[in-house]
Amino acid sequence: VGAALRAAGFSPSAENLRRALQAAAGPGSTPTAEDMVAALEAADKVVVNNPGAQAPVSQLGPGGLPASPSPEQVVWALRQAAGPGAGIPPPEVIGVALRKAGASPLTAESVVRALREAGIAAPTARDIQAAIAAAASGQLPADMV
Repeated sequence: VGAALRAAGFSPSAENLRRALQAAAGPGSTPTAEDMVAALEAADKVVVNNPGAQAPVSQLGPGGLPASPSPEQVVWALRQAAGPGAGIPPPEVIGVALRKAGASPLTAESVVRALREAGIAAPTARDIQAAIAAAASGQLPADMV
């Protein structure tokens, strides 16, 4: 969906991705955080042969976020994009979102802040490690895709 939006010349903003994913899945559907991350990744890989086209999503900052957003801003945008009822995103999704949005510096403290903002009140060492590993690779683990 993200690649199709980008190839068609539309901005792959969080709102556009959410709407496109909902349209693709059918009435009453709610895109998951994983769907949003996958769509953003696909949009970022598309090369548009249009001199007036926008820069890749990773350079723009998804959802209209500032160039170097806070961890809390990233999680807020992720939750807005996922929509109500999407639940708490897994630590891996939060890590990829931090990376894709350009949140920096990416430290254990900033990851803990993001995890808490997402609703994980007491992040475990495993939560923190999973988020940092996903942020370092920029990809979700194979078992989550």
